[in-house]
Amino acid sequence: MTRALYSLIDFYLKAETINRIHSPLLYSLITAACNMQKSYYADSRIEALRAELAQRKDSLTYIDYGAINTGKTKTIKISKLLSSAVSNKWKCKFLRNLVLYYQPQHLIEFGTNLGISSAYMRSAQQKSLFTTVEAAEELSTIAQANFKILCYTADFKTMTFDDFLFSHSKEIESCDFFYLDGDHSYAGTMRYFKTFWDAGPKEMLFVLDDINWSPDMRRAWEDIKTYADCYTVDFYKMGLVIKRPDIQSSLHKKIVPRLLKPWQFGFFG
Repeated sequence: MTRALYSLIDFYLKAETINRIHSPLLYSLITAACNMQKSYYADSRIEALRAELAQRKDSLTYIDYGAINTGKTKTIKISKLLSSAVSNKWKCKFLRNLVLYYQPQHLIEFGTNLGISSAYMRSAQQKSLFTTVEAAEELSTIAQANFKILCYTADFKTMTFDDFLFSHSKEIESCDFFYLDGDHSYAGTMRYFKTFWDAGPKEMLFVLDDINWSPDMRRAWEDIKTYADCYTVDFYKMGLVIKRPDIQSSLHKKIVPRLLKPWQFGFFG
């Protein structure tokens, strides 16, 4: 049995459905985030843009700052990048729902990529501050062009995440919604999380992507859960960390859809 398969089985065995969630805060947040029934006008516009990108035949060459190929030059077709590294529609709607529910005053995203998930989040809250950081200039240029097509605005920062940490302390202090999707290393994930946690406001929502992508990411997720009193929700591929001044003791939940554990509906006693 591979380590990844073991991790998935272990997650399933320990996970609960929303029917077992007794915290009103977590129940309302999970319900809102996982509501995929509603569709919005912006969804169709963004998905039409995704479809156009999928038809492009040109390639893109850029420096990859991810955990595997840090600092190496990478050449890939835009259509291939779209399918392999850009969030799918379900994840984008999940992020959009979180923003709709939370209504942050300042959202910061680490990892713009082509700007598809960025656009979904921006569509949910267009009056707040929105900062998105991407180290690869070529990716940031395409993302900015996509935002112009959609008539959205954002503060695009073309720099490494570490450079942003060192030069934008005021933005970090005001950030109440932080989305990390551009570094899959243990050290980087912990560094960015701790910086935003320590410097940010008393009430924040952290969204971490690919928390079970590798042993390093699983280790980072476990260490994040013990860093301070917080609520966490583990959806296997994505994790939420809730920071609130009224949290006195930590609560950690793993969540699967109701249909994957029908006996938790309450029909059987």
